[in-house]
Amino acid sequence: MDLIKLKQMEEECEIEISKNLVVLRVCVSDTMAGVLIGKSGSHFRLMQQRMPVKLCIKGDKQAPDGRVLFMTGAPEFLASCWAEFYNRIMVKEMMVHIDFILPHDFSLYVQESTDVNYLEDIARSTGVKLIMKKGFLPRSTDRLLRMIPSRSTSESVKQAVLKLAGLFQEYKGIALSGNNLYYQAEPNDLSDAFIKTKLELYQNIELKDIVYLFDH
Repeated sequence: MDLIKLKQMEEECEIEISKNLVVLRVCVSDTMAGVLIGKSGSHFRLMQQRMPVKLCIKGDKQAPDGRVLFMTGAPEFLASCWAEFYNRIMVKEMMVHIDFILPHDFSLYVQESTDVNYLEDIARSTGVKLIMKKGFLPRSTDRLLRMIPSRSTSESVKQAVLKLAGLFQEYKGIALSGNNLYYQAEPNDLSDAFIKTKLELYQNIELKDIVYLFDH
């Protein structure tokens, strides 16, 4: 999906992007989506009443990599949302990992193109385990960053999401580049030829899982 398509999807979710807001995308299973949304959307409505965030879930329930949760707001509020989500998931005694969607070029930049490996810094400073998953999501240049909390409280999740959202805010030009082909967890009208042309730039890239751990 090109940048225009992404913006159209965001408009459908009543999302407004400004320079101070961040859009986080997360792959969630249908079961996880139900826990987060609440009955008839009650959890989403309550959270949006209490905090200046926009939340919506898009995609086919049968999508093999899950549906997509769109979250828009300032980094501190997105972090607070995930702290509450984490507590809700723990109450349900579900296996907890959070699959954030990162455009490939953005994922490389925050790992390799600066003096600091930001993902390593997040893992070491917050206590979460991060796995940059190998390969791309279907028909896209998006990759999954799996976050696995290693502490019993939601604070590590909150701090990790705050740092990640801060990177999206600081490097928005890369995260929302027109070169990205964005994952859609639903049927779309993008032609195979268009997708093939986009992916040709990445055809010789060999990707593997990269794990970042808290090692203090």
